[in-house]
Amino acid sequence: MRQLALRNRPNTAAVCLAFAFLVSGWQPCLSQSTQVADDEVLSLVERLGDGSFKTREEATIRLLEIGPPATRALKQAVAGNDYEIAIRARDLLEVFEHLLFSGVTIELSGSRTVFDWSDSVALTVRLENTGSHVARLPFELILPSVDKRSARLRQFTSLLDLSEYLVVEGPGGRAVRLYVDDINEDPALVAAVNDRVEQPPVDEIPPGETVRYRVDEFNRGWARYRLLEAGDYQLQVVYQPQWDDDELVRSGVGRVASNRLKLAVGKPAPLCVRRAVAPANLKLSRQGDAMVAALTNQLDLPVWVNLNLTVERGAPFARTRWFVDCGEQRHMLRASRLLHHPREPFSRDRIIQVMPGDTIELARLSYETLADEARGCQVTFTYSNITNITWQRANSPGPAAGVKAGKGREEPLPYRMLVATLTSDGRQVQTSE
Repeated sequence: MRQLALRNRPNTAAVCLAFAFLVSGWQPCLSQSTQVADDEVLSLVERLGDGSFKTREEATIRLLEIGPPATRALKQAVAGNDYEIAIRARDLLEVFEHLLFSGVTIELSGSRTVFDWSDSVALTVRLENTGSHVARLPFELILPSVDKRSARLRQFTSLLDLSEYLVVEGPGGRAVRLYVDDINEDPALVAAVNDRVEQPPVDEIPPGETVRYRVDEFNRGWARYRLLEAGDYQLQVVYQPQWDDDELVRSGVGRVASNRLKLAVGKPAPLCVRRAVAPANLKLSRQGDAMVAALTNQLDLPVWVNLNLTVERGAPFARTRWFVDCGEQRHMLRASRLLHHPREPFSRDRIIQVMPGDTIELARLSYETLADEARGCQVTFTYSNITNITWQRANSPGPAAGVKAGKGREEPLPYRMLVATLTSDGRQVQTSE
């Protein structure tokens, strides 16, 4: 007898985030019928008790495709005298209680279809229940947000839920994965992820009604699909029930899909952003008579960089050091200790925003200074920062509490501060320099 059970429906993206993996790429695993004659349903229910195994299986699959519109006939069968039919009818009814999008047509649209990589795009999913029964949706149909914090939470949760069913393909058919910033910066985001791990959201549409599910900043929010390359992108909402029977999955039983939405990106992201393997990059270069250490933001969104620099002190200061490598020996450049004032207090004003692809100077040394210790050797530069709003929350009140925001309240650090330990490539100090 065919196993009709559906596998438990975890929110895959939420589970991945809860275990610190940023994996989305839901695999799109025949649309459910919404109009079917009563006579056909009754005939199919009768065939559930047929002496032919093949006939029973074909009837079962067809009833699965019909979905909840067959509920009334199946309930009557459960109360009937034919045990074989009653058992199969009961199993089908249990499955129907967990099916999503049954009888629903899905239309996907975007706030714009031609844009540059840094332009924000909102998605709207129009869902119409054309069936005769209440349809279940895996979303929260929530009210519009009213402040920045709730706007961030709504953007995050709405895309997190949709990502379970959203397939995004970039130029050349390359899969585009869901990217999520550090959720630990906002406890509300952490709570939302944990809630979805325990119980994925479910809402309902009555027969004949239409709802619209909106996702703001689909490509520029806290959770986002990064459309960095120029070219065409294809988006589609796809639902495939995850049957225990793999044959049902392969056959697409219960599958519901939207139209394919085409988006075109004109201007691409800077090359360093498109090819980035780290959030930022440190580079040494000669500028006139000085060696300059510069930091480039390689993320696709602006970041805040802590320029409260020090050699010895820890957070909330960022630590910078120059090193000299001569053969197998390494030491910190003695002159680097003179670059920062050890008693200078932490200042919120020395946390600056850096746009994607932009570069800022962190430090410079004259070649005359380098020549004293590094002539004929390689010099490298390191930058390390652990200070962000998560650190502030865990350590408040602390050294960063010197920045006040009226009535003695501590001013919050900005979201998306660069937390990283970066090391530049080595730069040879020539003997002639």
